[in-house]
Amino acid sequence: MKTRVTTYICAVLCAIVFATSSFAQNAQLTGPSSSIAKSAYSRVAPYVNNDTFLVVRIDLDSLDIEKFGSSLSEIFNSYMKERGFDRNSVNATNREFKKTLNVVKEEGEFVLALRDVVGVRELFLVMQKQNGAFRIVTPMASAQREQYIQNFSEKFPDLAISEVNNGVCIDSDKDLADSVYKNFKAEQNVKLKDFLAGSAGSTIQIYCSNLKIKKLIDAANAQDNESLKIDLATLPEETRKGLNSFDSYFQYALISYDFNVFSFKSKYVFTTAEHAEDVRIGLEKIVDLVADRLVKEAQKDADAESVEKYNIDGLARELIRGALLSFIPKRSDAVLVFESNLQTKELLTHPGITSAYLSVIMNQVISNVMELQDDEDVEE
Repeated sequence: MKTRVTTYICAVLCAIVFATSSFAQNAQLTGPSSSIAKSAYSRVAPYVNNDTFLVVRIDLDSLDIEKFGSSLSEIFNSYMKERGFDRNSVNATNREFKKTLNVVKEEGEFVLALRDVVGVRELFLVMQKQNGAFRIVTPMASAQREQYIQNFSEKFPDLAISEVNNGVCIDSDKDLADSVYKNFKAEQNVKLKDFLAGSAGSTIQIYCSNLKIKKLIDAANAQDNESLKIDLATLPEETRKGLNSFDSYFQYALISYDFNVFSFKSKYVFTTAEHAEDVRIGLEKIVDLVADRLVKEAQKDADAESVEKYNIDGLARELIRGALLSFIPKRSDAVLVFESNLQTKELLTHPGITSAYLSVIMNQVISNVMELQDDEDVEE
């Protein structure tokens, strides 16, 4: 069975968590130790150079359920205050919120078992080229490695898993060690090193260089799913120009997300300000196209007479367009920058909405893992 790359990556990352279930039973969680984030580069350094395509670091050591709960509570209380909730309503809502948060904490303990019981404090996903083959580097103490490798190998026997000096490596391709890393020459990547140190404490840190958007589009068009296919000829001229500028002049992207305080920061660096502006304008133009399509889709079940009478089309289009435009990065010289935090007021970029997005994504990821496991059972 050949799976899509994104599904496979998600499945492997989830399987790493699932593989800890035998450790987590009756375990006592100890909470995070002092942060190891500032020295993160030293542990991924043997697997990167200046040509490395992608590095994703997940910092389990930074997770703090209490701080997460406090941030989520701030979102709820800010929302209620802005909308004039009376004190009784606020108190009643907070009581119900605490029940929800207790469930979140219980579920979070299973994930934190990976850190506090198994000893995995961080994960690195590394891709040398934009071709789908990846390596997951899991720094961990030698005492925990044997059981960890055994549990993981039982769940994903087709992946290559091996013990290295500072932990465990998991390869999506069993030939990756020979085809890529046998003659791999590591060299210091200053941009990555500075980024990991500068955004220390973030739950997720992403570095990406030399990304080709058209290559992603070609991969999507090669899939059987018609909804993923994109006809470049139908895109606005400005968007096509933006794609050309991106593929020719994009240098690297730095993205970080702090789960505890719902803070998202990203910047996308280009060779010149002119080409960064091409990309920004291209994004704005495609927003118009997406808004039109969403409104047209919504018309299918709408009463045509009411839609025309109350100008529903025009109103809906501008609301959708405005929400989507809040995602477009701002330009500063040759860099596109996008940030959101607890003070963000835009509808879709509010961290509360972002949290909901992440929940939906994780549910889909878990479903993908289950489907993969079911497919393997059927094949057997």
